[in-house]
Amino acid sequence: MKAIFLVIALLSISLSLTSDVLVLTADNYEEVINGNEFVLVEFYAPWCGHCKRLEPEYEKAAKELKEEGSAIKLAKVDATIESELASSHGIQGYPTLKFYRNGQASKYDGPREAAGIKTWLKKKSGPPASDLQSKEDIDKFVSVGSRVIGFFATGESQDFLSAATSEALEDFEFGIVSDASLAAEVGASVPSIRVITEDNHFDSANVASVQDIIDFVVSKGYPLIGEFGQALFQRAQKSQVPLVTVFLKDDSDTEKNIDILKEAAKQYEGKALFAAPVGDNHIRIASQWGASGNVFPTVIFIDLRPDVQSTKPIAFHEDRQYNVENVKSFIEGCFAGTENGFRKSEPVPETQGPVTTVVGSTFEEIVFSDKNDVFIEFYAPWCGHCKHLAPVWEQLGEKFESIPNVVIAKIDATANGFPSNLPVRGFPTLLFFKAGDQTPIPFSGGDRSLSSLADFVVQHASNKIDLPQADDEDDDDKDEL
Repeated sequence: MKAIFLVIALLSISLSLTSDVLVLTADNYEEVINGNEFVLVEFYAPWCGHCKRLEPEYEKAAKELKEEGSAIKLAKVDATIESELASSHGIQGYPTLKFYRNGQASKYDGPREAAGIKTWLKKKSGPPASDLQSKEDIDKFVSVGSRVIGFFATGESQDFLSAATSEALEDFEFGIVSDASLAAEVGASVPSIRVITEDNHFDSANVASVQDIIDFVVSKGYPLIGEFGQALFQRAQKSQVPLVTVFLKDDSDTEKNIDILKEAAKQYEGKALFAAPVGDNHIRIASQWGASGNVFPTVIFIDLRPDVQSTKPIAFHEDRQYNVENVKSFIEGCFAGTENGFRKSEPVPETQGPVTTVVGSTFEEIVFSDKNDVFIEFYAPWCGHCKHLAPVWEQLGEKFESIPNVVIAKIDATANGFPSNLPVRGFPTLLFFKAGDQTPIPFSGGDRSLSSLADFVVQHASNKIDLPQADDEDDDDKDEL
């Protein structure tokens, strides 16, 4: 047995010795940061699932950068051991990555796969575009990954270089050619841009603005149907466009169903991102995003545009046939704000307490009542803040139970649908609806204590409310929170 442990220990030592990721502690942190121009540091916890998934990609990026002779260093801190060091740098979750340039820290919010990490770091540590001066330079530049080349006369490339620094294009490396004869040698005109993918390239002479360049690169540099995962969701967030996902069963119709999405997606190229995950392991996500989890294919639209009130997913009606026209109609309705989608619902409660439980099928009846003011909590069962608020919300219900035409309510927002235009972006969300008015008033009373919540209801109620005040109520409220 001792021999086995010895082998494991020696193997661990061997792996740590061959790693190109620097291990930082409180003793060497400042030395490494101040002794290198560029350092990316990961604060991690060994038990963290996201950290475990990042580890091989982080190692790969460090190894490849070293082999390329890059001055960029990748390092890591075990925050469960170096807890004081992590705390001093404001670390609150794992993994947290910080990028240091000449000792100055900034947040890393880039990709979490090796190629994307390298591209992000190269952009942050060097010029926005590589200077390509020969055919050999171009051939080497386009040999790996997604690339963008700008063909511009000297002094005419400012918009191109600005686009190269855009967060929306962090997955791409940029090169620039200033020699018109070299551009002609590779079949390009001046001015123009070329997007190079794994199996094709696309040219555009529409380079009138930074946004024109960004839009073209985004539309041509990625596949129409992207790979479902965190990277795609982050890209949609940074690009501020909707994410449209079709969840599919792995069966004989899979390819046909993907082709339906491709056809429907064509007219929204550059306006939305698309994914088509296949298999039973995605059913749980479809259910969390508003589908029943029983009907496939199912389409879900998440609106990440900056001017929308809610990012609540909208699910395709499950009694509607999945075909090109219906999918296009659904997407168009979501863009226009007229599509409410499928409404999932828990069973209607047989009895109600001081706090009225709302479900998907009773939402309009209760919350949009013509006679009652309704103060409703949108919660998630797993949310720590919601659990903390639960006993206070119950007390609030008891406080107003005898007050006519005032309803204190709650809805499990993960298990029930509700109108997609409501401003529910996190949990808990507290909204007050005056009788007969479907425009909510978000809670803005501060600390969510019983007294603050009660004052908010009294302030916004349709009718004057005189609440009985218990002698020790304020003290109880403070003890509660």
